[in-house]
Amino acid sequence: MPTEMLQAFVTPVWVTQYPDFAKHKKKFLSCVNSIRKKDKEGVTFSNVNGYQSKDNLIDYPQLTPLFDYVIHEVVRRAVDDLKFKACSGVVTSAWVNFNDSRNAVNTLHSHSDTFSGVFYLQTPEDSGRLLLQNESYNPLWDGIHLTEQINQYTAKVLNINPVEGELFLWSSHIPHFVLPNNHDKARISISFNVKCFIDDQRQQQEEPVATTNESEAE
Repeated sequence: MPTEMLQAFVTPVWVTQYPDFAKHKKKFLSCVNSIRKKDKEGVTFSNVNGYQSKDNLIDYPQLTPLFDYVIHEVVRRAVDDLKFKACSGVVTSAWVNFNDSRNAVNTLHSHSDTFSGVFYLQTPEDSGRLLLQNESYNPLWDGIHLTEQINQYTAKVLNINPVEGELFLWSSHIPHFVLPNNHDKARISISFNVKCFIDDQRQQQEEPVATTNESEAE
């Protein structure tokens, strides 16, 4: 029997091109620019020298087509690939990022829920790359220094060059960070989290709970 290699622990990342980008780009940009104009301070989490909005973008109907696509197309594909039980996804939070200087970065972090992702809305050339960290990478393993060419088994990170209209999705526990731009133009992206619920559990959560006065209870 010939020797075979088993890919024991695989980290999937899903990528797609938002199909209606040309149609919706102007509307999306108008929406997020308005959000920043109204809330100039934003919030600070992993962003350094860049702007991050509050995580309530799901409340803006202008962006509903994007989040519908995330759930019905991208998350559905991920759920199928991972052989999940029958479940449904919900975008729990979403926010816009403006990295508009050479000093703007996002430090290493991870998210909660089931999946996390990013949609690239505006990416001038040489915009900062997104790096997903390989959680199985160990610099103490001497095999790292024997690798002739970095590959999917020995890479420390997955480098993602931002392209307008592209959308990436990954398991939310994966650490990631963003490098600075090589310019001072605005790199605009929308980040989001998705939580998946087993269909029966979600139905139970959505059902109203009947309340009874204590004196009436039998």
